[in-house]
Amino acid sequence: MNLTKYDIFFKVLETKTISQAAKDLGYSQSAVSQTIKSLEEELETTLFIRQKSGVILSKDGHAYLPYLKSVQASLDNLRTKKQEMKGLDQVTLRIGTFTSVSRHLCLH
Repeated sequence: MNLTKYDIFFKVLETKTISQAAKDLGYSQSAVSQTIKSLEEELETTLFIRQKSGVILSKDGHAYLPYLKSVQASLDNLRTKKQEMKGLDQVTLRIGTFTSVSRHLCLH
């Protein structure tokens, strides 16, 4: 699975530290930090307040949170649909019918 900046944002939010998020995701701390910085630059704000003990959501981070959750939910739905579509390529669909009905069906 390819992680997005939103996946990384929510992992940092969950773990409350960039280093733990990086460890959980198998990324370097620098990569996670740069990804968060990139998202902050895109939104032109600070999402997390960095402290020695970890990170906390900033005021703007709280304001953006519902929108980020919406984006993440949409991405999750897209991933699910992608998996469903992959599965549809490999499924055999059998349809049973009466002969009298099937004579009048025209399948293209």
